[in-house]
Amino acid sequence: METEMPPADGPLLPLDLPAVDEVLPAALRAQGEPGIRALGLLRDAARVLSGTGLERPAESRSSACAARRTRC
Repeated sequence: METEMPPADGPLLPLDLPAVDEVLPAALRAQGEPGIRALGLLRDAARVLSGTGLERPAESRSSACAARRTRC
């Protein structure tokens, strides 16, 4: 799996992400609301990487903004 970042002005490299079986989603759902939220955010991250729509767009945006604030 490719882990290096492409040059800022270069083309994006295709990501070869492994498929997730049902073990992780089942384990997260078993944790209740926090696990369900985490599963939704993981699915949103996969959608961002693949270029499709988000499942929890407001929470994903909020999380990204919070992460950005802590890095600066």
